Amino acid sequence: ATPLRVLTVSRTNTTGVAVSQLRDELLLGSQSSGLVEAYPRTTSGVDPAPTRSIQGASTGFGIPTLFALTERVVFADDFESGDPLAWDGLVSP
Repeated sequence: ATPLRVLTVSRTNTTGVAVSQLRDELLLGSQSSGLVEAYPRTTSGVDPAPTRSIQGASTGFGIPTLFALTERVVFADDFESGDPLAWDGLVSP
């Protein structure tokens, strides 16, 4: 079967994916950048701009791989350290 949509993000090496039905978005973890980027759930195409991201030294990310989402909190597991990480609040670009 043909997929409904294809999302290609060449600037990252995607290591994790999560879907938030509440926020209607798709989160992608990046091995090469140590960040998590959010896209509208129905995004399709090559290298679209993310709507927001979680990144920087204070995140503790090495290789974000697993995600769980609630209305305000993003939980992630860092592949390199195995440490669980969490962010509370609305994360903006």
